[in-house]
Amino acid sequence: MKKAALNDALIRSLESRISEATASIKDLEASRDTNGKSTAGDKHETGRAMAQIELENQSKTLKELQLKHAELIQIGKLEKSSTINRGSLFKAGEQWIYIAIGIGKFNFDGVEVWVVSPTSPLAQLVLRKTLGDSVLIGGKQASISEIQ
Repeated sequence: MKKAALNDALIRSLESRISEATASIKDLEASRDTNGKSTAGDKHETGRAMAQIELENQSKTLKELQLKHAELIQIGKLEKSSTINRGSLFKAGEQWIYIAIGIGKFNFDGVEVWVVSPTSPLAQLVLRKTLGDSVLIGGKQASISEIQ
C-alpha cells in the first residue's frame, strides 16, 4: 500500500463530499428564499426557519470538510519517519492504520484502512512506536511490520 495514493484517494473523497455539501447549501438557500416570499403566514415562517437551521448545519459540515481537506494536503507533504507520528501509514498485524484525520474505516483498493486523528486514543497508543514494536489493537497484540 502506498501512502501517497491513499492520501490522494482521501482528498478526492473529501472533494466529492465538499461538492455535495456546496450543492446542498445552494438548494437550501433557494428553498429558504422561496419560503420567505409567501404571504400565507406562520406556516411559511416555520418552513423558512427550518431551512435556515438546515443551512447552518450544512455550512458547518462544509467548513469541517474544508478543514479536513486542507489538513490532508499538509499531511501529504510530510517527510517519512522511522517512528509512527502524524501522517504515518503503518501496518500492525493485518490492519492498516493512517494517522491523518478522523474519518474511520476507509476502503482503499479493496483494503480496509483505519483513518484516525492524531488525537484519537488509537493514535495516542502508537505514537513514537517503531518497526517491530508490539501494540494492543482491538484487544489483540500486533507487531508493527511496516511504517510509511
